[in-house]
Amino acid sequence: MQTVVNTSPYYNSWIKEANCSIPLMKEAISKQDFTTMGELAEENAMKMHALNLSAHPHFSYFSPESIQVMNLVEELRSMGIECYYTMDAGPNVKIICLGKDTASITSFLQKIFLTLKFWFLQRDQVYNILINLQRKVMMF
Repeated sequence: MQTVVNTSPYYNSWIKEANCSIPLMKEAISKQDFTTMGELAEENAMKMHALNLSAHPHFSYFSPESIQVMNLVEELRSMGIECYYTMDAGPNVKIICLGKDTASITSFLQKIFLTLKFWFLQRDQVYNILINLQRKVMMF
């Protein structure tokens, strides 16, 4: 991240936008507005990753599978299953969804990624599905 901070011409704008979204996220959480929470999380993550491409030297954490999973999450949304993706530094995609949708989402994705490993992290009724695209054991 230090490379991005030092070299991306868009870093300061991202910080301003991220700070503007904090009150929106707090409000969405207090109202239990899952849609707004998911949209804000996904949008912020993608803006952060866009910074990597504007850094010098540029880099990306996305793997082909990461992009495929993001596209599949968008496809799931178009099918009426509300879920959102986010990523930190690395190729692993996290899917934010409601508990009632975890089985549908994992079933859909396992048809495409036969050896994929899933971890479920529950926060009240909101679940994060961590998809391990590195095929390594991860500890939480």
